Amino acid sequence: MQAVTEALRAELESLLNESVSSVRNREATAFDQSLARFDRRVVLFGAGNLGRRVARVLVREGYSVQGFADNRSSLWGTDLDGLPVLSPAKAALRYGDSATFMVTIWNADHLYVETFNQLKALGCEHVVPVSQFRWKYHEEFLPFFFEDVPHQIVEQAGPIQQAFSLWSEDRSRQEFVRHLRWQIEGAFEHLPPLAREESYFPDDLFRLNDDEVFVDCGAFNGDTIEAYRKRKGSAYRQIIAIEPDPANLKRLRSYVATLPEVERQRIRVEPCAVSDKREKVRFNADGTVGAAISDAGALEVECAPLDEILKGLVPSHIKMDIEGAEPSALKGAARLIRDHQPILSVCVYHRQDHVWSIPNLIHELHPGYSLFLRHHEPDGWQVVCYAIPQHRLNDVRHAR
Repeated sequence: MQAVTEALRAELESLLNESVSSVRNREATAFDQSLARFDRRVVLFGAGNLGRRVARVLVREGYSVQGFADNRSSLWGTDLDGLPVLSPAKAALRYGDSATFMVTIWNADHLYVETFNQLKALGCEHVVPVSQFRWKYHEEFLPFFFEDVPHQIVEQAGPIQQAFSLWSEDRSRQEFVRHLRWQIEGAFEHLPPLAREESYFPDDLFRLNDDEVFVDCGAFNGDTIEAYRKRKGSAYRQIIAIEPDPANLKRLRSYVATLPEVERQRIRVEPCAVSDKREKVRFNADGTVGAAISDAGALEVECAPLDEILKGLVPSHIKMDIEGAEPSALKGAARLIRDHQPILSVCVYHRQDHVWSIPNLIHELHPGYSLFLRHHEPDGWQVVCYAIPQHRLNDVRHAR
């Protein structure tokens, strides 16, 4: 085990030892080097919002955009923004040996490697992700959740190495290093395999008790509560569901209203956002999982720290999926974490630095946690840091 750890540490140090100027040069030149193979001719696989945005920039910048390819048959034979949409088979037949195919799909339901294999099987010679394009045109396309310009990672070598030392097992250390390699090099093949365990409740790390006080920050429409109930039924003491978006809040309350009375009495819905202080903040209320605190938001919502919202309660498990507000929410739960050390299931994919800054913050708030890293959805989405107190570890061998 020690040999694996040291090999991963050496791999990480090698990544971080690249000079910032070298990484910046790759950001600026990698895209054009990739498209030089076919004299800047490109087909965009994916005719959704991202593909159309990319197409507009490429046309503006003088690239030869041949059109779109898309798996949706309803689009075949149509034009979008003056560009034809072809079936993958027809696009490959026409352009597979004369243009670069760039995959312009990036969401939690898409697996880049599957699309890459699909296009290769159809005879496309050169298939690339959209990452290097984003690097070149970062002022228009980045940051985007966890993706940002990779030189910023190298600039944070110290905090990253500190986070590496906090993981409690080699699986988490490997996840960590491979995520960073993927972001620095822009190659999806570096991503580790998806976790088989369910998001927020991985059985290999801890077991849910029958008397949990579960706090769901970013409760959305009740989907996490439903996932919890599928595992434990009504065996919990209390659930506190926190959701600021009015449309999501309406769906959440409608969901809770469908539950048996004995459960409804033990579920408390809080219509607010969580942070490190009480204040009113601007909020982008779009009724989706992406609703978030934003200076450009049209809605003003109440924001409060968990230490205040949960006053008088002893939470046993806190989940946070709150679109980038996780660090301030953790700071706002400092007393609860210090006094009660609840399990923490915290998303770390909303900002590039969260995969290292959040474990460092949790350790600062309470150094007694064992920390683990898992990703549960394709292409780098739903990456979760689990902080587990010693007495809740499913297997004592995980202990540091």
